[in-house]
Amino acid sequence: MPKLNFFTPLLEKEKTTAKYSKGLIVFIVFLLAAGAYLTLQLQIFLLQRNVAENEQQLNNIKTTQLNEILETRKKITDQKNYLKMGKILEQEFKTADFIKVSLLEQIFDTVPQNLFFQDLMLSKSDWQLFGYADTRQIIAEFQYNLKKSEFADKVEISSISNKPVENKGDCYAFSMSGTFNEEVAAHEN
Repeated sequence: MPKLNFFTPLLEKEKTTAKYSKGLIVFIVFLLAAGAYLTLQLQIFLLQRNVAENEQQLNNIKTTQLNEILETRKKITDQKNYLKMGKILEQEFKTADFIKVSLLEQIFDTVPQNLFFQDLMLSKSDWQLFGYADTRQIIAEFQYNLKKSEFADKVEISSISNKPVENKGDCYAFSMSGTFNEEVAAHEN
């Protein structure tokens, strides 16, 4: 009679289970390795993208700062140019502004009451004025004061006429001219 072995099917199952479990372990290791590789590649991709974004932000900041620096330099250069132009203009004003305030004060000190200037023109060497006064005597007094002054060399009355003036009534309109002393003309240059 043949021998019956009741454990044979169990032994064969164990053999197939060991082969199956070895394949399953290799598959799981492969999946873990592939997963780790993919995770690593994903992290590398994310880090590279992050680095690229940070570099872009840094470049933008550098560009912005560079633009601000360039703009500030331009403003400084413009300011320096304005200062140079201001100094040049100041020098030109000083050379063109040859009538000093002290001379004008001296002229106005000689003006009697009730004599008014309508127009006063001054140059380096001569002067001319148009004005009006209440009487001829006031005009004569002004002429006398100018002749006695230290600054006037020659004083002439060109014309005197009796004309009505707004808000004053009848007045004497006159024009007068003269020259400055050589010392005053030299001092005013």
